[in-house]
Amino acid sequence: MITLPDSNFEVPIHILQVNLSSRLHYSLKSNPPWHEDVTRAFQHVIVMLGTTVMVSTQLVHLMGGNDVSCSRCL
Repeated sequence: MITLPDSNFEVPIHILQVNLSSRLHYSLKSNPPWHEDVTRAFQHVIVMLGTTVMVSTQLVHLMGGNDVSCSRCL
């Protein structure tokens, strides 16, 4: 039980005990196979590059810029 500040109201606290080891593929000390790392790194680069281009393109046009100023921004 925990008592909230500035009140006499007590709140019960329930801690859920879950065994995650049966559902996890990797632990903190294990490494995934290298081909999964390369695949995820490639996905990350594609997503970040696409996001950077899309956000800056939209912002330049919203601020009244044209295609020339958009290319300078990128």
